[in-house]
Amino acid sequence: MRIPERIVSFQEKNKQLFIKILKIQKRIWLFREIRLRDAIKFTADYMKKSVIAAAVSLAAATLWASLAIAASAPDFNEDSLVNLGDFLLFARAYKSTDPLFDLNENSVVDFGDFVIFVRSFCRPLP
Repeated sequence: MRIPERIVSFQEKNKQLFIKILKIQKRIWLFREIRLRDAIKFTADYMKKSVIAAAVSLAAATLWASLAIAASAPDFNEDSLVNLGDFLLFARAYKSTDPLFDLNENSVVDFGDFVIFVRSFCRPLP
């Protein structure tokens, strides 16, 4: 399963199912594993402002899972503020195809992404 900027997979270890979430940040791969049985009540500290919810159903040895990731504020340097530090990172990525800064997911960092960024600038994060 692929979600923008993230790769989600399911694995079995010691007869327990895990959800593995990979996030590409610059050239670094960050990952988090959670037990599938805990996933329904899981609130991510992984992306401080994102919520990952999973619904699971087992029937005749068939696993069905769905994940939803709420849009997070453009806090690119992850300091819990959208401020000048984030703007400098965003400005460096402007007119690129870096998915981390492509807030409207149109495959290019452009004015539409800037508008989304400005709406969160210097405002309290959820």
